[in-house]
Amino acid sequence: ELRRVLFRSRRKGYVISTVVTVPGPGDIQQVGTVPGPAKATENARKKKPKPVTACKPRLVAMQSAGTRTISCSLSKAVRAMVARRGVTVTLATTFVPRGGTRATVTRKVKVPRIARTR
Repeated sequence: ELRRVLFRSRRKGYVISTVVTVPGPGDIQQVGTVPGPAKATENARKKKPKPVTACKPRLVAMQSAGTRTISCSLSKAVRAMVARRGVTVTLATTFVPRGGTRATVTRKVKVPRIARTR
């Protein structure tokens, strides 16, 4: 049930934390993506950009109802994008209960430009 799955996202530096509250046992999956650069084709139309993986897919098994924090560490390619300009990371978090139907919530988290320091 989608209504009973609660999500809250926070960003600190290059890590996005998502707090997930689930009603019972099951698996939580999370993947983060950002839109890739648009490329012009031969006829000067821009193709829809392929998404770039912002963080590796995570799978967390929940034995019972409760709250869990899942972190998404941004990949090197996305950190390079953030150094040039801010990006919007799309987090897709899915809860698959044992013996039930999956519920997916998609959130967009803005990561502002973070200047690199040496």
